[in-house]
Order: sequence, then C-alpha cells, then structure tokens
Amino acid sequence: MNSKSKKEPVGVISETCSCAGTKLDRLLQPAILAILATESLNGYRVGKRLDAMTMFRDRKPDASGMYRTLRELEHRGLLVQIAAESGAPNAKVYRVTPLGAACLNRWVQTLTNYQSTLGDLLGHCALALSNIRAPAPESARATRTFCRCRN
Repeated sequence: MNSKSKKEPVGVISETCSCAGTKLDRLLQPAILAILATESLNGYRVGKRLDAMTMFRDRKPDASGMYRTLRELEHRGLLVQIAAESGAPNAKVYRVTPLGAACLNRWVQTLTNYQSTLGDLLGHCALALSNIRAPAPESARATRTFCRCRN
C-alpha cells in the first residue's frame, strides 16, 4: 500500500469510515446558511456556532473546510460580505442573500425528504438485523469481521 494513502486496510473499521458518520461535509452548507440566516457573523463566530450543533458534537468541522465552504457559498451568491462593526478590519462578516435564503429553503425540503427516507431505511435495517437467526459456524465465518465501507 502506498505510504501516502490515508485509506484504512481492507477488513478494518475506522473512525473515518463513512458508516461512522464522517461524511458530514455536505451538511456544512445548510448548517452555515442556517446560522447566517439568523445573524451576520465572521468565520470565527460561524465556527463556534457550528461547534455547538449536535451533528458536530463528536466531530468538529475542519476550519479550513468551513472557510472553503464560506468562500464557495459567497462565490455562488448565497452569502455576501458586509462591513465589520468591530475594530477588526480584516474580519469578513457574512450574511445570507435572498438567493441563499431560497437555497436554505430547498435544503429544508431536501432534508425533510431524507429524514422520511432514513426512517424507512432504519426500519428495514432493524428488521433485517432481527431476522438474523444465529451466527454462522466458526469455520464458515469470513475472516473479515469489520465493515468495508468506502471512505
């Protein structure tokens, strides 16, 4: 295996596995839009608000990824920079644009649909787990006992 590769070896579950909920970067967009829809803030304060959100409780968002997302949202016209009220002239303060509010509204619709879909999927998973009768004999078990989800 390439020493520069960050992928875990096959047959090993890790904290970076997608089934561990590590792929939350796409949810960073609606989280940032929701925060900035209530008040205009600089990036540092947005990060502090993100840290307080339940979905980031165990895995704080990467600061560079958050700033990259802020720039991307601004580039797409969903956020705009406004003048900072404090004495920090370099602090970029962001607020949501009308287009950003429309995008947040669409996120709400999308996440509501996902919530319903996830409820259904969880029901199927629970049923499948309850139908597993007994583990296979030791000789028939696969040597890999851990999740092999893609990172």
